[in-house]
Amino acid sequence: MDLRLADMAAAGVDRQVISTWMDLVGYWIEGHKGHEWARLQNDTIAETARGQPGRLLPMGTLPMQAPASAVEELRYCVGTWGCARSSWAPMSTVVPLMTLRSTPVWAASQEEDVLVFLHPLEPAGEERMRNYWQFNSVGNPLETTLAATSLIYGGVLDRFPRLRVCLAHGGGFLPYQISRYDRGFEMHTVCRGAAAPPSSYLSRFFYDSITFSTSALQFLASVVSPERLVLGTDYPFAFGDPLAPRRVAEMTGLTEQQRQGIMGETMLKEVFDACSTT
Repeated sequence: MDLRLADMAAAGVDRQVISTWMDLVGYWIEGHKGHEWARLQNDTIAETARGQPGRLLPMGTLPMQAPASAVEELRYCVGTWGCARSSWAPMSTVVPLMTLRSTPVWAASQEEDVLVFLHPLEPAGEERMRNYWQFNSVGNPLETTLAATSLIYGGVLDRFPRLRVCLAHGGGFLPYQISRYDRGFEMHTVCRGAAAPPSSYLSRFFYDSITFSTSALQFLASVVSPERLVLGTDYPFAFGDPLAPRRVAEMTGLTEQQRQGIMGETMLKEVFDACSTT
């Protein structure tokens, strides 16, 4: 904890959201053991956050291999943590590919007003990306893109109009190739599971700032609006962006309110408003 707090101070981060590592979500653990594993992590994360009031905020994990258990755990986090919108639930991006099976989780997330954070776990085509660290540099953004595409084309965002989702890694490739998705919607019937062209759904997502480029972040803000951007760091991994706050400071054309929103106020308002004074 001393190291974490020192790193936060060095990066200029006042508050940090803590969660499990995606490789530890345990989606491969079957039966009640999978639910127990999620509960153990959530209770530990919450206890750790309580030990650093005003500095750390908890993000829960759900046993997505068992949707009924995932719904139960989501409601547990919301009720136990005492913050109606604080159960920021991370899910692997393989989850939206099972849109029908995940329907109870989407419904509960909407009902409880919980923001779902989608992060890659097993990138598609990983066997072709073993060289040059491509499983991370290419695979992770690709997996985020596939997840967002499934939510749009699969009609999930239409069925759950108040569902709130945050995409990792600046939205993957989605915001930068969205016109190609619109073209698919125009040309192919199979791409019309959504009620409107894909570009109309960009504002339904939040996007973390992990683009490693101020110019890319600037473009993202111009496409989805600054109000949909939130600060990401990928801490504590070495591949993360230690300059994330600086990149936001370097962005041009923002009002001070928009800049502060990206730096944390949006998340405090959208997710942790009930926890902001605890």
